[in-house]
Amino acid sequence: MPNFAPRSLSLARPPEGGDGLFKGLAEQIRLLERAVSHQEERFGAVMDIGRALGSTLDLDELLTLVMSKVTLLLGAERSTLFLIDPATGELWSKIAQSAQEIRLPPGRGVAGWVAKRGEAVNLADVYQDSRFNPEIDRLTGFVTRCLLAVPLRDKSGELIGVIQALNRMEGVFTDDDQLLLEALAAQAAVAISNAQMYQALRRQNLALARTQGELNQLVAELDVLYDIEKRISGATTLQQLLDGIIARGMQLTGSEAGSLVMVSEDGGELFFKAALGEKGEEVKRHTLGPGEGIVGWVAHQGTPVLANDVARERAFD
Repeated sequence: MPNFAPRSLSLARPPEGGDGLFKGLAEQIRLLERAVSHQEERFGAVMDIGRALGSTLDLDELLTLVMSKVTLLLGAERSTLFLIDPATGELWSKIAQSAQEIRLPPGRGVAGWVAKRGEAVNLADVYQDSRFNPEIDRLTGFVTRCLLAVPLRDKSGELIGVIQALNRMEGVFTDDDQLLLEALAAQAAVAISNAQMYQALRRQNLALARTQGELNQLVAELDVLYDIEKRISGATTLQQLLDGIIARGMQLTGSEAGSLVMVSEDGGELFFKAALGEKGEEVKRHTLGPGEGIVGWVAHQGTPVLANDVARERAFD
């Protein structure tokens, strides 16, 4: 009869020659876990940027976040976002992780080539490619080894800039890196479009507010003219008319007193034809010599004076 007696199986020690197999499997599992973790980090970064897009319209804040994620997730030493200047066609560094702004003539350098052709570029050794412009390295003191650059397009597909990452710290940039950078570039383009739309609407609102203010001012001026016309038609004496006009002026300017000064027929003294306020009747008993005081200076020069601190106006003492 067959012997069905249980047999003992020990896993404490792999079969002879199996050490390498187990080590290989363990290494594959470790690499797989590392790859999954890396992909989770990348997905989380994309989600972070997406949430930021809905929380603020501060373009610099959003793009700084995007570029920090680009540098971190691509394992790069630094990254740069270039925008195209519509006036000159130049590329200029909107967000650059360097100490100075970078400007590139149209078509110059790898970023210029990407902006002109609308195609991504992945260089494992930049100094072996004729499109690379070493002048930027000389200006910044940064030594570029490898480079990944992708175009930046708005919602309509128009090319508005370039995002590039420099010097992958482990190896060179991969196809997966390019896919990630293109996804981040799409989010950056959304941020730029939204911020530009917001700024345009804000400028329109400010223009409307200015127009409304000017309209209100015009209405107020017409109201004053209409009020003066009513006072003229309703006044029975010149003094009553002048007092009414001064009272309206005091109301509009929030003044405590007001007066109307006239030059005597011989062109000499100035006298107060009308005066309102606490000392109005007393003021009307005074006269001023030619050029005396602020009123005399205005009468002599024919130029208005705004003096919010008359004690400092020594020229009119």
